[in-house]
Parts: sequence; C-alpha cells; structure tokens
Amino acid sequence: MLPNPTIFGQTYDWFELLVNLGIAVSLLIIAIRYKHWKSHGLGTALAFFALLFVVITLGGRIMEAIEAILTNEARYSFYEMVFEKKGGTRWYGGLLFGFITVYLTIKITDNTRWFNLLDEILIAASAGTIVGKMGCFLSGHGCYGIPTNLPVGMRVTHGTMPSILPVHQTSLYDAVIYLILFITLWRLANRKKYDGQITLVFLFVVCISSILVEIIRINEAVVFRMSMAQIVYAFLLVGAVIFYRNRGSLAR
Repeated sequence: MLPNPTIFGQTYDWFELLVNLGIAVSLLIIAIRYKHWKSHGLGTALAFFALLFVVITLGGRIMEAIEAILTNEARYSFYEMVFEKKGGTRWYGGLLFGFITVYLTIKITDNTRWFNLLDEILIAASAGTIVGKMGCFLSGHGCYGIPTNLPVGMRVTHGTMPSILPVHQTSLYDAVIYLILFITLWRLANRKKYDGQITLVFLFVVCISSILVEIIRINEAVVFRMSMAQIVYAFLLVGAVIFYRNRGSLAR
C-alpha cells in the first residue's frame, strides 16, 4: 500500500517492521498484566512464554511451507522455507502448533492451570496482532482479497503484488476484528469464571471471523474449495467446541 519506510538511512519492510513491533506490544501487555500471572512463578511463566513463542514461530513457517507446496507456489524447498527463512509465515499455523503444544503440556503435567497463562498470552497476542495485520495491510505483499466495487475497495500501488483494481483489504478487516477482540478480552479478564474462558472466546471469534474473511481473500483453495487457513481454523473451532462442552472440569 505504501512505500517501505526509511529510518536513519535504512529501508525496512512494512510487514517485518510492524510484526516485530507487534511482538513488542504483546510483551508489553504481558508485563503490564504481571499481577495476573505472577502466581505461577516468574521462571515457570517465562519458560512457558518462550516455549510458545518458539513453537508459534516455527508453526507459522511450517504451515506457510505446506500451503505453498500444496498450491504449487513453493519457490524453495520445505527446509529452506522453514529453517532458512526463505518463506513467509502464517498466523493460523502458529495458532495451530501453539494450541497443540498447550494441550500436550496439560496432558503431560495433568495441570489445567496452564490455561491461565494461555489466557494472558492471548490477550497480549490480540493486541500484537492488530499491529501485525497493519503490517500486512501496508506491505502490499498480497495480503488482500478479491476485487470489489464496494466503497471499502482500495488499490494496492506498492509492494510485491500490486493490484490495479480496487480489492477488499482483508488485513484491515482482520485488524478491526482483533481490536474489538482485544478490548473484549481485556474487559472479560477481570471477571472470568474459569481458566480458559479467555481462550474460548478468542478461539470462537478468531476461527469464525477468519473462516468468513477467508471467503473473500485471494488464497488458493486446497481441498473442498477450502483454503488451508479455513481448514485449520475449522479444526481449531471443533477443538474449541469440545473444550466448551468439557469446561465444567475447569471450573474453580
């Protein structure tokens, strides 16, 4: 959408710049809410945060590589895209691997209190994702939707995938959704009834909204006219429903 910014003589990519800024915002939110998770112990909590950060980062790259291979858009090998950072990253991939990791952690330790830490992470992640989605919006790397004649349509004049026709700015839609989600989760956090309630709200909102927004995104279908993102979000939504049905065991 806009030319890449130049700061102190160094040119930066909008996407990378704002994704890193989003991570910083997430860390700031976690620090601000320290009193809500300090009972776990600083060392334990930080180790959990670090584990999820690594898993989410790796998961995002893995799913980007898998999607590129399935849609015949891979320009590099799987190894190069994942471990040599020659590919992009997919937020849904990070979520998938992150939730699998939390599930395994709870199963291994037989302790559902990890959900409290996950709740805090998702509040922070919602705030950081707003900034990251703005990076997608400004970068012009193809993070947009199909052409439209509606007033919300915008042309992409800069970036690696410009668009002559006005298109749906799906990244901007996502940013608005995550802004509303962050405000909702922040207010809900002070009166949640059980650990994991924030996680449930996050999953339901993100999965349903992402599946719908994906309909007008330009991502290629993989199977049954569904994109890889829709498949993963549908899987996570089923997991959220199962979690909701068994939430009684998590009640305080």
